[in-house]
Parts: sequence; structure tokens; C-alpha cells
Amino acid sequence: REHHWFFAGGVLVHNKGGGSTSSGTSGSGTGESDPVALAIVGGILGCVFCGFGGCVLWKRQMGEQFRQLENQVQHWQPGPQQIPTELPASGVWTGSYQENSRWCDCSMNLNFDCHGSVTGVNNDKDGMSQVCGKYSMVTKEVKWIETRGEIRVVVIGCLQMPPGQAPSFEGSYRSNSNYTGQIKVTCTAATTPVVHGLPMAVGVPMAPVAVQVVQPSTQVVHVATVVEQPK
Repeated sequence: REHHWFFAGGVLVHNKGGGSTSSGTSGSGTGESDPVALAIVGGILGCVFCGFGGCVLWKRQMGEQFRQLENQVQHWQPGPQQIPTELPASGVWTGSYQENSRWCDCSMNLNFDCHGSVTGVNNDKDGMSQVCGKYSMVTKEVKWIETRGEIRVVVIGCLQMPPGQAPSFEGSYRSNSNYTGQIKVTCTAATTPVVHGLPMAVGVPMAPVAVQVVQPSTQVVHVATVVEQPK
């Protein structure tokens, strides 16, 4: 029986079958597979395995980058924390954050103390998260970590505190679920207002001041009385 060569999809293929038999069955009945079909199936399987392996590798790299960033924020030392002449406002901060090219609303209750710590909660469409971090009294840089169950989000940015205007914060975030984006919030209800210069406002925690207490003397003093005799 003759073997035929033909082109299929630009590939030269050798057909070892051929023709129809008198019984009506097609091919030579040798059971050999079509090389074109094998090539197509092999290509599809190769793409699937390569894509899966690439996705696993990408997630592993993103996870390692997040762990390094989280460790950096946890061990960040803002520098000497002298008595501040300007303290950020504590209270309600509202604004929005970017997720998948879409901006979503968020509301935070943040507390800035005079020792360079920031704590509070963040409430957004994904739920409520605990906020714990630090800020620099000199550069106004802020770094905190939000925790909600197994989800952790690192936020890094800077405060803007122009006199006569509401303080604001702008920064970026990265989560351990590989989400990244921008965040912008403004203080809309301050429980402790921004303090420009000293003295500090009432309610702001201050460093303890040593006060010298003078105890009253218990020493007995004897007073001599002199009586003048008439002349």
C-alpha cells in the first residue's frame, strides 16, 4: 500500500493509512495515532503546565516580597523621638483606597501619641482591621500593618499637616494576598486636634515632668521673750 505525504497546517505529515476498504472501514487498521493530533494535544498540555508552574512561581515571589516588606516595617525605627512641636490629629480619618483600578471608601479611627506610635482600626468593604505602626515626628513618614484574620496589609506613606487645614495622609499598600494600590484619607472628626507649637493640647499624653515637693519643716524654734523693766 502506498504511503502519502501531505501538508496540514504548514507541517509535512506522512499518512501511513489510506483509502477505504471494501468492508467500509476507513484507514489501514494499524492503530497508529495521527501525528497532527498528538502535536496539538502536546502543545496544549505544555501550555497548561507552563502556565501553572509560572503562576506558582509568581505567587512564591510575591509572598517573599511581602514578608520582606512586613519585616522592614515591623523593625522600622523612625529615629530620635524628641518632644514633638507638631502632633498629628487623632480621631476619624475617612477617604478611599485603590483596588483593581477601582476606588473604594474606607474609614479609620487612628490615635497618634507623642512617642511616635499610631494605633486604631480601619473599616472598609472587606471588614474591620486592626492598625498598629509608627510615624516620624520629623519627616511625617508613617508605616503601619493592618491585620484581619490571616490577611495582613502593609501601608506606607506621609502625613500632610498644613496650618489651618485638615491633616491628610497619602500612601500605598501591599497585602499578603498580592493586592497593591494607593490610599488617601483625611481627618474629618478630630478627638485631639493638630498641635502646632507648645504647650500641648489638653488630652495629649505628655512625658512625665519631675516636680520637687518641699516638705514642711517640723523643727521647733524657741523664741526668747525680752521684758523691758521700767526705769
